[in-house]
Amino acid sequence: MTQRYFYRLFETIHKKISYTFSIVAFSLVGGWFGAVYAFFFGSATIPMFSLQTHYIVVIFFLFATVLVTVLHGIQYGLLTPIGISGIEAHIKRINRVLNPSHSVRRNSSEELEKALFDLIKLPTHNMISAFCYGFFVFLSSVFAYLAFGYDLKELWYIFLGWLAAVFVYCGFSYIITDYITGPKRVMLKKVLLSRSYSSNFPSGFLGLKGKFGFLLSLVLLSLTILAVYVGLKPNSYLEIIFFIGLTFFAATILIILYFQSISTTLEQIGKSANDLAAGGPGKLPLVSNDREFLGFARDFAKATGEIGRIREHLQSLVEEKTSELRETLRTVEELKKQQDGDYFLTSLLIKPLGINRTSGRKVKVDFLIKQKKNFVFKGKESEIGGDICIAQEISLRGKDYTVFLNADAMGKSLLHLL
Repeated sequence: MTQRYFYRLFETIHKKISYTFSIVAFSLVGGWFGAVYAFFFGSATIPMFSLQTHYIVVIFFLFATVLVTVLHGIQYGLLTPIGISGIEAHIKRINRVLNPSHSVRRNSSEELEKALFDLIKLPTHNMISAFCYGFFVFLSSVFAYLAFGYDLKELWYIFLGWLAAVFVYCGFSYIITDYITGPKRVMLKKVLLSRSYSSNFPSGFLGLKGKFGFLLSLVLLSLTILAVYVGLKPNSYLEIIFFIGLTFFAATILIILYFQSISTTLEQIGKSANDLAAGGPGKLPLVSNDREFLGFARDFAKATGEIGRIREHLQSLVEEKTSELRETLRTVEELKKQQDGDYFLTSLLIKPLGINRTSGRKVKVDFLIKQKKNFVFKGKESEIGGDICIAQEISLRGKDYTVFLNADAMGKSLLHLL
């Protein structure tokens, strides 16, 4: 349910503004989380800190954070509704290819490949952008200290707070971007695969271990800042509760996204394995961009390729044997047709020999013959064998006699001769 609402909000921003800005809109949440971390750490560690004594620093800090938010958004397509879909070429290309008013399939394979590479590199690019914007906020605080004569020793605490903030900002930007771009990467891979267009795609900057390390570090960092704040300002109950709630919210979001990405990837692997077992191609366009899963995907692709070659070889063998069987069957049918013709001709030759030449005046003679071999020749049913019956009236010494004969003329030998 959380995932459905998350993507619904994301798609709304995508349709109204741009794809890349919808990503940055979520990653900027991490930027503000980082700003809160920096403020809590600085307010707890800077001696005699208060809004009254350091209001200029706080104003510079807030102004720089708001400015960075706007600049980060403009860089990633905030002004797309007025025709500025980004500052950099790869951002513009992503927004052009993933324009919701056009089908992705209208783009050429080369264009889709470039967009896919841009999407793969986008988490790292967004993380670097977050670091640069965070550094700008730090410089604004340094300028405030230098311009208004604050104690420069306090910049050490500002620097430590900035490290905490930029760590949260960069990590949040990377994980959010990597998670959100996953479905679009899969879509582009499927389109390219349907066109039999293949390429080697790089992995992301952080793998599963790197992301897990960030989440663990985030929890430890939060506990450290909380311990420092509680130790130096034990009576600030509301601030402490607010910080705990904010940390819990941020960590929960990232943990859900982390494990949801793993779960989705494992489901994809299971479906591809089942498809391969059912005789399908077993293609595996992973939603994950982690190097661990991509390494598995490359090995899986090699295995499916080998299985495909084995299937093709077996199919060719089956077709070859089937062709041989068809040819053999055709030969047998021709021989049988020829044999049935011989049977038919022989039966015509034998039939006049088995005659009944009796008048039936004194003795009535009927024949009932059932031969062993039945056959069909040109739609005519007949039979052939060695059984024969003959009846005839003859005169001996002035008397009439009826002679009848029932014999076996060695029908098997006759059939073998044919």
